Amino acid sequence: MNSEVKRLRFGAYVKEQRNRRNLTQEKLAELTDLSPVTISAIERGDKAPSFDSLCVIIQALNLDAHRIFPYDVHSIQSQEDAYRYFCEMGKGLSEEQLLALTDFIYKLKKLLP
Repeated sequence: MNSEVKRLRFGAYVKEQRNRRNLTQEKLAELTDLSPVTISAIERGDKAPSFDSLCVIIQALNLDAHRIFPYDVHSIQSQEDAYRYFCEMGKGLSEEQLLALTDFIYKLKKLLP
């Protein structure tokens, strides 16, 4: 799946979830500290959110991470599988964003049994 399709799907998901919560773009912008113009561009698929923006959108809308990162951890059978999933998730991210994603994964791992 190319990045344009991913942006469009993510944008549609954000819009659907925002509408389900009866939030305007302006209210979501307030909750996330993003501008209404940015929220609109993300929802239209014109702009991919930065990692930080993605995190605040997920938190503000209480989104299901499995919808955004559709990788089943139970299907990982080896380190090679985990690495392949991580690389797929990280495509198009800057080095700083990859480091933030890695840090997030390590912190998450500490919370899980």
